[in-house]
Amino acid sequence: MSDQALQWYVLRTAPVHRIEFDVMYRLQQREHPAMVPFEEKHIPQRFSRHTKRKKFPLFVGYVFAGLRRWEDFLDIRANIPQVIGVVGFNGKPAKLADDDVSFLQALSVEGMRIPVMNPHRAFAVGQRARIRFGHAFSGQEVLITDIQRKHVEGMMEIFNTRQTVKLSMLDLEAA
Repeated sequence: MSDQALQWYVLRTAPVHRIEFDVMYRLQQREHPAMVPFEEKHIPQRFSRHTKRKKFPLFVGYVFAGLRRWEDFLDIRANIPQVIGVVGFNGKPAKLADDDVSFLQALSVEGMRIPVMNPHRAFAVGQRARIRFGHAFSGQEVLITDIQRKHVEGMMEIFNTRQTVKLSMLDLEAA
């Protein structure tokens, strides 16, 4: 590896919950470019209507690092005990392609935003919804009678009688 060219590698980290960000910061403190692609989730707060934004790594147990020389990895391995290895094939470390690096850099800066869906807009009381596949009554239609936080109550015909059922929002689709 030449001294000037920056090559990107995938470093394996110790199996500790969310240690990837700690390793990334420690690499950056040692002046090695590093990134952790992440997704940002909105976590509801207990006993509150508010949500907290948290970052979760997309590749659990891995940190992407730019190294100029192989000795840089040996220095990292000696000084950052959470780094336990480098991803490679046949005993040789695998370099990342430039296209992959640019894609991962975009995910590391912006994060993968997961849209917050408001399921109440999709359904309204008095409308009909269809039960999705994978449920015991998949394909059946339900007349929505009540919408709760995560569940929908509705009326459907089961064995020639009208029954009230409680279904998860995820089990329904617009009819």
